[in-house]
Amino acid sequence: MSKTLQARIRCPNCKNQFEATLYRSIWIEFPENRKLIFDDNINRVTCPACKMQTKLEFPFLCTNVKEHIAVWYEPYPDADVEKDAQLYARHHGPSSFYATAPRIRDWNAFKEKIVELEERTGVKLPSRLSPEMQEKMQGFMNHLKDNQAKKQQEKAKSRVGSAVGIFSSVINAVRGDKAKREMTVAHAEVVVTAYGAILESGPVPGTVADDSELPFPKETIKQALLLLLRTRSDPKLREHLKSGFILLADWQSGVGPVRLGVDFTKIDLTQDAMVLAKRHKADAEAAEKWLAVAKAEQEALVTELQALGLW
Repeated sequence: MSKTLQARIRCPNCKNQFEATLYRSIWIEFPENRKLIFDDNINRVTCPACKMQTKLEFPFLCTNVKEHIAVWYEPYPDADVEKDAQLYARHHGPSSFYATAPRIRDWNAFKEKIVELEERTGVKLPSRLSPEMQEKMQGFMNHLKDNQAKKQQEKAKSRVGSAVGIFSSVINAVRGDKAKREMTVAHAEVVVTAYGAILESGPVPGTVADDSELPFPKETIKQALLLLLRTRSDPKLREHLKSGFILLADWQSGVGPVRLGVDFTKIDLTQDAMVLAKRHKADAEAAEKWLAVAKAEQEALVTELQALGLW
């Protein structure tokens, strides 16, 4: 998702210093985010003392993950941008859209590059709700209606005999091309309940765990969360389900039996400060690549929810 950070700003007019929130990355899948860029309002701050507005020349990455678009605005050489580009190349491949993201110094050229990439990929991966995308979404809704009709038919058959009906539902749930990817709501509730219990002791921010800690395969949990999102209307419950869906990125295959990263809940304050600093530095370096992978997956999971109309 879009990343922001806090910075202390000195007003060029009255010299007042104040805290401001700046974008380090922004998702332009969201129309309001894209508008921030093209209206020249991103990273524009207002001094609380003299009310003067200033557009800060601060490097940031804009992305549209669905369309495989990424462009850096880099008004001056930034070592952190170079570091991020190297991480993306290492974890997504040197030819990935993250790793090959253009780094543009001029503001107008930066916006022109975004438009150029959108036009280049717009036929296959439209960034707006084009007629083609509307057709796809309508097809998805028709698919859901078909499944609902099948379920109603199964309920009608179950009236012949409860035992026969239950057995028939189980057979139908594992038969057919579409049904192979489906699960029952009851099964989804079992899966999500077990996952919810794991979340209580899950990785804290800044750490990542091996996906073997999950009570079910990661894909099974994803499908269970998606099914409940489609069948539940309570707003608070839906927010919890969406959060759980995104948090799946905190579990990755291959991490190993020990969680990686700096767990500030387990700091031993009785230890020497220098020893603690060295240990935390080593822990952070060991987790760096996995945290980058988890971050990229979080972005992909949000995009998936958006594409399914569940965001």
